[in-house]
Amino acid sequence: MHLTSLTEVALIMLITSTISGLEDPSRGVVDLRGQVIKVTRSAQKEADPVLGTILVDGFTTDLRRTKAIVRVNKETKLFKIEKGQLREASFKALKARLSVEIRFSGPVRESYPVKATAAEVLILD
Repeated sequence: MHLTSLTEVALIMLITSTISGLEDPSRGVVDLRGQVIKVTRSAQKEADPVLGTILVDGFTTDLRRTKAIVRVNKETKLFKIEKGQLREASFKALKARLSVEIRFSGPVRESYPVKATAAEVLILD
């Protein structure tokens, strides 16, 4: 990631933390903020709960730089910000180069890249 991309991610993190109403403590702690590098969609079998995965390059809550492969399933809540309002989104809205904020669900596998399942994905741009 280039310096300008890192600057953009840091700026987005600052802006999103100051938008009123979006930092709702009842939604839990943000585990990862960063930029989507790749989206992989599942074969979409009816019985398959997994919608796909996203590879994210970003920062953890303690500001450590990391990459993560994040599984998105039918239980994952997807949102986007439109005109300052939080709106529901679909997995199809996830694209490379978008900035996201992710809250994990369940265990995080401590490998590199980190592997986790998303409880919530917020598309920031």
